[in-house]
Amino acid sequence: MSDLDVLECLASMEALLAQEPFPLDPGGLDAWQARFEQALASAEQGPQWESIRIRAREVHHQLMHRLGLLETERDQVRAELSLGAQGARALKGYAPAPRF
Repeated sequence: MSDLDVLECLASMEALLAQEPFPLDPGGLDAWQARFEQALASAEQGPQWESIRIRAREVHHQLMHRLGLLETERDQVRAELSLGAQGARALKGYAPAPRF
């Protein structure tokens, strides 16, 4: 592998990050990470390596930003589900009493 493999991995992640909505595919992300780590391990670290590192940091920041957005969405869904559960419990108190 070469530095070009690292660049290809970065380009594929940038393309993923550009998609709206972000495709939530843990298996695909795991496969990407494995390819990226393999490409890093065998990279030549030639003259363009510094620019590759800068680009990798930018991708990292984009991923962390996207992670923050996903965590915010998750927290909103949890809050809505919690309110729904509270409402359901409150309504149980108003259920008609059985007649004897």
